[in-house]
Amino acid sequence: METDRSLKLGLADERYSFGRQVLIYSLLFIVAAIGTYTYYIIGHTVFLTANQDGNKDGLVQIYPSYVAVKHIIEGVLAGKGFSEWNWSIGLGSDNWNMFASKLANPFTYLIALFPEEKLDIGYTVVSVFRQYCVGFTFMLFGRKVKLTGIQNILGGLCYAFSMWMFMTITDQAGFNTAALLFPLLMLGAEKIIDGESPLLFIITVFYFLTAGVVWGYASGIMIVIYFLVRMLLNGKLKNPKEFFGTTGRFILCGIAGILIAAFFVSEILMSMSSATTDTGSGKQMWFTMADYLGAPKSLYKAVGTGANSYSAIGLPIVGVALMPMFVIKAFRGRCEAILATLLLIGTQIPAVCRAFNGFAYPSGRWFYMVAFFMTWAAIENFNQETFGSRIKCFIMELWLVATAGWVIYRFMYLGLDNRKTMLTAVAGLILGTFIIIFGRLWAIAVKKGASRTVQSLLLVFILLITTADIVEIGVADSFSHNADGVKSHARVGDCYEAITETSEAVMKTIQNEDESFYRYGRYGGYFGVRTVGAVVNTSIAIGSRPTYICFSTAPSSWHEYNKVVGNSTGNYRRTLVDGNDSRAMLDYLMGVKYYLGSPVVDDLTTNIKSSLYVPYGYGPKQEVDGYEVFTNKYCMGLGTSYSQYITESELREFPVHLREQVLMQTAVVPDSYADKLGGVKHAKLSDINTDVEEVAFEIEPKEGIEVDLDNKVLTIRDHDSSLKFKTEQVQGRQVMLALENFRRKDMSYEELAQVTDGYYTDKKLPTKLGFKIKLGYKTEFRGEEQKVWKGTKNEQGGVRSFNDIDTFNINMGYFDKAPEKFEVQIKTPGIYTFDAIKLYAIPMDGYDKNAATLDSRKYDISEWSDDYVKGTMSCEEDSIMYFSILKNKGWHIYVDGEEVDKINDVNISFTGAMLPAGQHEVELKYVYPYKYELIAATLAGLLLTVGIMIRYNRRKKLGQSDKH
Repeated sequence: METDRSLKLGLADERYSFGRQVLIYSLLFIVAAIGTYTYYIIGHTVFLTANQDGNKDGLVQIYPSYVAVKHIIEGVLAGKGFSEWNWSIGLGSDNWNMFASKLANPFTYLIALFPEEKLDIGYTVVSVFRQYCVGFTFMLFGRKVKLTGIQNILGGLCYAFSMWMFMTITDQAGFNTAALLFPLLMLGAEKIIDGESPLLFIITVFYFLTAGVVWGYASGIMIVIYFLVRMLLNGKLKNPKEFFGTTGRFILCGIAGILIAAFFVSEILMSMSSATTDTGSGKQMWFTMADYLGAPKSLYKAVGTGANSYSAIGLPIVGVALMPMFVIKAFRGRCEAILATLLLIGTQIPAVCRAFNGFAYPSGRWFYMVAFFMTWAAIENFNQETFGSRIKCFIMELWLVATAGWVIYRFMYLGLDNRKTMLTAVAGLILGTFIIIFGRLWAIAVKKGASRTVQSLLLVFILLITTADIVEIGVADSFSHNADGVKSHARVGDCYEAITETSEAVMKTIQNEDESFYRYGRYGGYFGVRTVGAVVNTSIAIGSRPTYICFSTAPSSWHEYNKVVGNSTGNYRRTLVDGNDSRAMLDYLMGVKYYLGSPVVDDLTTNIKSSLYVPYGYGPKQEVDGYEVFTNKYCMGLGTSYSQYITESELREFPVHLREQVLMQTAVVPDSYADKLGGVKHAKLSDINTDVEEVAFEIEPKEGIEVDLDNKVLTIRDHDSSLKFKTEQVQGRQVMLALENFRRKDMSYEELAQVTDGYYTDKKLPTKLGFKIKLGYKTEFRGEEQKVWKGTKNEQGGVRSFNDIDTFNINMGYFDKAPEKFEVQIKTPGIYTFDAIKLYAIPMDGYDKNAATLDSRKYDISEWSDDYVKGTMSCEEDSIMYFSILKNKGWHIYVDGEEVDKINDVNISFTGAMLPAGQHEVELKYVYPYKYELIAATLAGLLLTVGIMIRYNRRKKLGQSDKH
C-alpha cells in the first residue's frame, strides 16, 4: 500500500535515510518524554500506583510480580532450577500461569538487571524505553507502506504519545507491549501479502500470545479483518489462485506462531477459562449520555469514553487536525482510513468494546489498535496536497474550533468540564492552528520552489509544535489522570519498603524456625488493606503462603467455594479473594497455622488492630520481629481425610451459615461421584451436628438513617449513618451478622439527591448499585477499650463485581465476654431493602471436637517442595482424602506408589481422592498440564516454521531465476 510518492517533501528525499529519521525521532522522543514526565521526575515518582484509597495495581500486582520473577531468574541462574508450582500465589498456582507473559518478554530481563531495591526505577526506565520502541515499530511499518520521512517521524511520535499510551504506561506499562507488537504484526502481514519473508509474522504471533492471551485474541481478530479488507481493496479476489495462495500462507504462518506459543500459553488459557468473568457491567448496552457528549475530547485528551479508564485515544494535535482528511479518504476506499473510521465508531459501542475484551466488561484495552490506524490514516495526509488546499485547511481549522468550542460550551453552560480541561482544549486549538499555518506555508514554499533549508525549517517548526503539544497534554494530565495523578504513584523506594517492611515479612523468620507445611492468615478488610504498609500479593515477593490473592485471574472455583460458605470477604470482588473473614473453621480447612497480628509498638489511635481480629482457637501471642503472631491450636497442614461424605446438593440443603460446620464433619463430593465411592460411608444429614442460636437484639438508629422493620426498608441519608444493635447471649460464642437479600435500590442521581436532602448535589456521589458495610464493636486491646471495625462490600455495577451477591454473613468475631453493643455503618446513602437481619451465636465446642478428629487423620508430611509432597495418611475405614489445593489438572495423587483417580471438587472446589483403610504412603506430584503434548506442539510449530521458510526460500530463488 503506497501513499502519494510523487511529492518529494523535505525530509523524504534521499538525504534523509531511515537511520536519520530514527535519529530525529529519538531526539524528539527524549524531549517529549522529559516534558511529559516532568512531575514524575521532580517528585521522584515511579510508574507504580501506590496503596492509597485502597489497593492499586502497581504496588499490589505489578511490583510484587516483578520481584517474584527476578527471584525465579536468579534461582535458575544459580542452578536451583525452575519450579512449575508456587505455593505463594494465593493457595497455590502455576508459575507459568502467573508469569509466562513476563518470562517470555525480553523487557523483563532488562528490568531484572536492576538491584531489587531499585526495581521500581528499573520498571519505570524500561517502561519509557518500551514506549520509545512503540514509536520505532510504527516507523518500521511506515517504511514498508512508503510513508515519507516527515510522515514517519510524526507517525512514530503520535503513536508513541497517543493518550492511550500515556494513560497505560503510568498505570499498566505492560499494556504497551501490545502497542509495540501490533505494528510488527501488521508489518508481518504486509510482507506475506507482498510475497516476502513470513518469519516476522510468525515470531510476532508467538510474542503476542505470550505477552497476554487477551492481546493476542484482540489483535488476532484485527489482523484477520485487516488482511481481508486489504485483499478485497487490492483486487486480489479477482485472481482466485493468488488470493487463496496468499490466504493459505497467512493462515499457515498464524498456525505456526500459535503452535510455537502453545507451551507458554496453555496454562494461561486454562487459567482464564476458569477465572471469574461475571461482572455487574458486563452486559452494558449503551454508555451514558455524558460519555457520548465527551467523546470528542477523548480524541485529543486523556479523557476516556464510557468503556473504562484506558479508553482515551488522544492523538497529538497534528493527528487531530488531520482527522477530517482520513474520513474523506475512507469514502474513497483507503484501507487504513476505512478501518480507522470504523474502529473510531466502535469505541463508542459497548458491545464492540466487550467483544475485543474477550466478551467480558466493556474495556478500552484494545484502543492501541484504534490509535495505530488513526495515526496511520491521519499522518498519511500530511502532504503538500492537503496543506496546499485552502478548503482542506479550512475544514481542519473548523474541526479544531468545533472541538475546542464544544469543550468550552460544556464548561460554561453544561458544567461537565473543569477549567483545566477547558484551558488545555484552547491550548490545543492554538497549537493546532500553528500546525495548519506552518503546514500551509510549507506547501507554498514547496510550490514556489523555495530552498530546502526553508522547507526543512518549516517542517522543524511543525515537529517542535507537535512535541510541545505532547508535553502540554502530558504535564496537564499528570495531575488529573486517575483522579490523583502523580500523587497516586509511589515515590522511589516506597515499593521496596512496602514489601520488606510489611508484617508478611515476619513469615520468613517463622519459616526458618518451622519447616512444616502451613498457611497463614490475617485480618482482611474490604479494601484488601491489612496493617499500614501491608498489601495483598506481598507473599509472591517474599515467598510466604497466605490465604488471599489479588489478580484478575483469581480462580472462579475459589470464589464459588466462598460463595457456598458465605464468606463475603472472599467473594465480593472478582479480582480479590480477601482471606477467611477471621473464621476459625474456614482457617482450619485451608491449613492456617499462624495468624499475623499487630506491631508490638502499635499506635492505638491510627493503626488497624490486627490482633483484635484473631480467630477462635489461637494460642497465646509470641513476638516475632516486632509483630504479634498467634499459633492455631489445630492445623491440618495441607490435607486430612474424612470417614464419610455427602453430596454437594445435600450440603446446599443446609443454611449458608451452617455449612462450614458441616465441612468440619464430612467431605462433600459432586453428586456424580456418589455411586463411585465404594465402601466410603454416605452420611445421613440427620447425623451431622450443627450448633447455632439466633439471638434477639434491639436496634437504635442514629440520626441520618430510618428503619422500617415492618416493610423491611432502610433509608440511609448520610454516609456516617449507623445502626446500634443491643444484644445479650453472645458471651463465649462466635457471632455472625446476617443481612439476607440486602439490596440497594438502583437510583437516578435526582432520586439520590432527594433522599439525601440535596446533601450530595455537588459531590456527585456515584449512583451505581454498590455499597460498603462497616461493622463495629468494642473490645479490649492491651487493657484499653477499643472500637473494632471490619467490613464487607458489594460492588454491583462495577467492572470487578459480582451480580449475585445479595446475602452477607459477616463474622463479628469470638467474644470471651459480651460486647456492650454492635454498630453497623452502611457507607453509601440510598434506599435498601432486605428480607431479614439476624444475629447468630455459634458455640465453638463442636469446632474443637471436629478439628481434633480431623487433626488425628491429617496428612503427615515428611518431605515437600513446590512440585512434590510426600507423607503418610492413616484411617480405620475407607475414606476420602481432602487437600486444600484448588482443583488443577497438573496435580497427581499416588497412594503406595500407584496413581489414583482424583475426585475434583471435593469440598466444592478442592482436590481429593479415595483412601483405602490402613496406613499409606501418599505422594502429590505436580506436572505442567499436558506438558509433553504441549512441548510436541511447540516443536511442531518450529518444524512448520522451518518448512515454511524452506518453501519461501525456494520460491524466492525460483523467482530470481525467472527474472534472469
